[in-house]
Amino acid sequence: MANPIDEQIVQKIAAALALITVANGYQVDVSEVYRPLTIGGYNRTPPGDYSISLISEDPVRNEELDFFGDPPRIGWDQGEEMFLNFRPSDENTTTAIETTLRIFWADVIKKLLATPTWDGLAIDTKVGAPTWFGDPANAVVGISAVITFQFRVKENDPYNQ
Repeated sequence: MANPIDEQIVQKIAAALALITVANGYQVDVSEVYRPLTIGGYNRTPPGDYSISLISEDPVRNEELDFFGDPPRIGWDQGEEMFLNFRPSDENTTTAIETTLRIFWADVIKKLLATPTWDGLAIDTKVGAPTWFGDPANAVVGISAVITFQFRVKENDPYNQ
């Protein structure tokens, strides 16, 4: 089954993030990248160590990206809230938590912005400012940020550009 353009892009983002490993030249090994199975879902409880969750925001029309044609193309901005989850423990915490999170964040940025057009499906990808979070109930700390990608689809066919 084919997926709409925005879903194809999100799947490419998730697949790219899953490739963040020491073997691939990064400083951390991402354990998993997941998306909630329900609308408004949050992280798995508890989230895994070095895991990343992606939660879709509502799409926003971007009329500056529209262009005429037959059929016309319409532009969109799609946000994905991203949570980088780290579970500090005596076994994996030998440096300051902030240092560990900054390295995790840097690896994610390096990977995300290496291919900001996602094989030509997106016009551009931007990453918002990071926000640090702590979840004592699940013994997790991390960083959240919004990834926003811009894309364009046929007015009458969101499966095609």
